[in-house]
Amino acid sequence: MNREELIASLQKLKAGYIASLNSLEVMKNWGKVQLEALYATRIGKYKIELLELQIELKSLKKKIQLCHQYINRGETPDFQAVEKSVSEMVHNAYQEIHSEKQKVAWGKAVLSNLKSPEDSMELRKIFRNVAKKLHPDINPNLSDEQKDIWHLFHTAYKTGDLDKLKALEIVYATELAQSENLDTLSEEDILLQTATIKQGIREIEEQIQEMERDFPFNIADQIRDDEWVEEQQNLIRKEKEELKILLKEKREIYQLIRESYE
Repeated sequence: MNREELIASLQKLKAGYIASLNSLEVMKNWGKVQLEALYATRIGKYKIELLELQIELKSLKKKIQLCHQYINRGETPDFQAVEKSVSEMVHNAYQEIHSEKQKVAWGKAVLSNLKSPEDSMELRKIFRNVAKKLHPDINPNLSDEQKDIWHLFHTAYKTGDLDKLKALEIVYATELAQSENLDTLSEEDILLQTATIKQGIREIEEQIQEMERDFPFNIADQIRDDEWVEEQQNLIRKEKEELKILLKEKREIYQLIRESYE
């Protein structure tokens, strides 16, 4: 392969690296966020109600157990101590409920402030163009100033700030035009960059595959399927009704114990 072919191959690899990197960034900063928001608003809020019932049932069972321990020792149950002990036990569980409620509120906010498809496309287009010239992984000879400029662009991209990205593109037009000249590289440098970028692409693809196996990407199709969502909601409703029956029984038992010893 002659020098021109090596340079053409390297440029093609750089474009492939940026495309793979863009796919990963989209998954992290948009796909994951939106899928988690969908899950929180379509399934998560129903699971919160279920979790609240489960915690209440667990606490009632514990209260009854503690009361029976007193009774088995021939003592009158100390209901104040029982209530305090159970309250401390379920504290962390209620913290979990609070966290889940925050996720639902956040999900609603995300879904009510989605960018238009046109804005998202323009955001990614600017990012790709800038990354070709300033991304450190494919431009190893960047100056400290260029690295700082890249950080500004990357931060704006991750936060979805299209207006700032456009402004940065205008402000740093000169710096963006001064991209690395491959003609000045030795063949050894070209081969080294080629090998480095190939490995970088493999690592990004592995990250993408790993993310696709994890939540929420592993249920991406289901969470967008109205029938699947309705089925999950119905299963949760059924479990809630079963828990309510058990709760009624445990409340009556605990109330009976209190009435018998207070």
